[in-house]
Amino acid sequence: MARRRRTRTLLVFGREIGALRGIYASGGVGFLHDMLVTAGGEDVFADVKRESVQASTEQILARKPDVILEIRSGSSELGNL
Repeated sequence: MARRRRTRTLLVFGREIGALRGIYASGGVGFLHDMLVTAGGEDVFADVKRESVQASTEQILARKPDVILEIRSGSSELGNL
């Protein structure tokens, strides 16, 4: 049985509201990274041995994620995406 390729995933947990600036993403260690890998994804910043990465849009484009997941806390900010 052939193995499926893991989906290259960017896991974003913070950014400037209403913009693609100030982006914080999961790095190659820590809970968010472990959760992503356990779910079957390949963390596009797995080579960065930190819990988080402040990523520019250029860095994100260079990593070529197949999927971008954004997690947020609370519901009051959802109207300002």
